[in-house]
Amino acid sequence: MRFWRLSLFLFLVTTTSAWGIDTSVRGDAQFTADHRWVPAPGLTRHSSLFDGIFIGGIDVMASQSGWAFEVRPELRALWSEAAESSASSADFIPLRSPPRWMDLASSLSDTNRTQAILDFEKLAFSYRDSEMELVVGRRIFSAGVLKLFPVWNKFSRPMPFLPSPLLIFGQDQVSMSWQKGPWTLRSAFLAESIREDHSYWLEGGWLPEKFEIHALVAYWWRQRTYGLSAATDIWGSTFRLESLFISPGEVQNPESQVQLGFGVERSLDEKWTAMIETFYQSVGVARSDEYRLASPSRFSPLRAHFYGAFQLSYQLEETVTLSAIGILNTLDGSVFAGFKVDKSLTENSNLLFELKGPLGASGGEFSNAAILLSPTSSLGVPTQASLSLKHFF
Repeated sequence: MRFWRLSLFLFLVTTTSAWGIDTSVRGDAQFTADHRWVPAPGLTRHSSLFDGIFIGGIDVMASQSGWAFEVRPELRALWSEAAESSASSADFIPLRSPPRWMDLASSLSDTNRTQAILDFEKLAFSYRDSEMELVVGRRIFSAGVLKLFPVWNKFSRPMPFLPSPLLIFGQDQVSMSWQKGPWTLRSAFLAESIREDHSYWLEGGWLPEKFEIHALVAYWWRQRTYGLSAATDIWGSTFRLESLFISPGEVQNPESQVQLGFGVERSLDEKWTAMIETFYQSVGVARSDEYRLASPSRFSPLRAHFYGAFQLSYQLEETVTLSAIGILNTLDGSVFAGFKVDKSLTENSNLLFELKGPLGASGGEFSNAAILLSPTSSLGVPTQASLSLKHFF
């Protein structure tokens, strides 16, 4: 199956120019070497693991008279010292996308220590004019105004405590966006592998000169949802707000839910930028001894009611950026922290060093000893040091 997909892709790349179609081709390749200290389930001891990860893809866009076709075949490969290369293993770094309506992934290798997957993260036709855009196919879908907590953007904003590299997957969709003056409208049908999990999205916005506000009505993962988001610049700072009300579901999540997020971002000077965000969810537990392996809701991977987060960035020099991030669980006091150094080697190459891990005691959501079920459902997170080289061509 994978060979005809590659053949079709090569045919498109080599023939579009002959038909007078504007074509752009850009590729990227990233290799990551990391070392992880993973807490053993239910114990205080740790497994020390080394991983080698490769992610590479080619973005191709062919366009003419407002019409466009875009495709991105992507190769993701992993070699790990983990004894298992299974999505049910706590030591596993997930490279396979969540189940999607179009199953385009091909497994090239799947052994105890290696995994290689060929997939398509973009495969979409679109039409754009001065006021609207129509998209049919697979493309990244994003929403909301917050930068750290995914109140609205649960499709393309992975939480920082997940294993690096943080992968963003495209969403199978039929979507339309329209803007006339300060008014916007977006509707989308987001298809998933299970028919009942399809989402229907309707979002309206008003974007005058100094602020923006959006309203959302959706049938999302079998539940009716409503939300408001807003952003404005005041006194040199950007203030952001997102809210989401989730009505009771028929099968899962039988109670209503509320999620709120608020954030402030400010450039302190030409080198320093600071951002603070808070998050509340009504389905969080009241005591840490009520933690369960599964998160309380599909709409959030977090377990408590209240969280706070900060991100601080410093431009050390023109080609070097330092950044630090922290997330606090206010119930158990555990903290996830991370530090990054991003170095631009050339116009097309970047070197990234990252160190992140928990600062909490055993039993906290962010702790160095945990009960683990899967990479996205755990009490506790691993400590990870990684070095990545990314090149664009």
